Amino acid sequence: ITWNVSDEIMTYATVSRSYKSGGFNAISAENPLLETNPELADFDPEYINAIEVGAKTRFFDNKLQANITYFYYDYEDLQVTKVTQQTPANENFDAKVQGFEGEFIWLPTHSLMLSANVAWLDTEFKEGVAVDPADINQRGTTEDVISLVSSNAYVGPGCPDGAVPCAGIPVGIKGNEIPSAPNFSVNLGAAYSWYFDNAMELTAAANYYWQDEFYSRKFNANNDRVDEWDVINATLTLYSQDRDWYVEAWGRNLNDDDHITGQGLGDQGVGLTTAQYLLEPRTYGVTLGYNF
Repeated sequence: ITWNVSDEIMTYATVSRSYKSGGFNAISAENPLLETNPELADFDPEYINAIEVGAKTRFFDNKLQANITYFYYDYEDLQVTKVTQQTPANENFDAKVQGFEGEFIWLPTHSLMLSANVAWLDTEFKEGVAVDPADINQRGTTEDVISLVSSNAYVGPGCPDGAVPCAGIPVGIKGNEIPSAPNFSVNLGAAYSWYFDNAMELTAAANYYWQDEFYSRKFNANNDRVDEWDVINATLTLYSQDRDWYVEAWGRNLNDDDHITGQGLGDQGVGLTTAQYLLEPRTYGVTLGYNF
């Protein structure tokens, strides 16, 4: 539904329901993982009920554009992957997501453009239990943990249905944040253009991006936390008269930071090592482009 409040303001609301197919996990029928958790043989389809409301606006003779959106997602059986016993397996959990996105572009002069993109995200698992392969006894130690051929197993009290050994003690994830979902992010930009008499254009631009901390796994353990990080990039671009070609000099990560931007936990077979993904180092380059 859309409503044109005026020539400068358009508001809208969207309600939708979407579907993602279920399937089977690539787990052998003889894998001991299925003995303790038969439900991991397959996973259910995922459904989402989505509501989005927002406005697209332009003010001051189209010099200021402001687009804002609020959204709410209700997930039924959200598919979340973990690696356990050398096997990637999907599990289903109900979850909810809400957030706000704002996009702002301001042209104070013919040559200067300022932009800002801001986002807020709130995520939460509504229910569910799962075995944390990094802490199967839920004591943060190796007590009552034994090593099998391709995995670890738990032989202490608390195994589901009393089946010993088992993959571990399930832990509740209700209220935890969804992986890779930072609460806040900001992208600020500025560009200035010089227009020459021969109709060529030279534009200098820079942008600053900042992202809040987030968790890399649904268990939200302390070592799952990825700290906030930021980066500064810049470009200098010369356009031809008809914009059929351009030359761009660019620099990325001008501060030469080595922030961790993501991580993933390895399987027990590799000692539960954490692979971390780093921001690329300071990089410079020149790009020549031609539009056909």
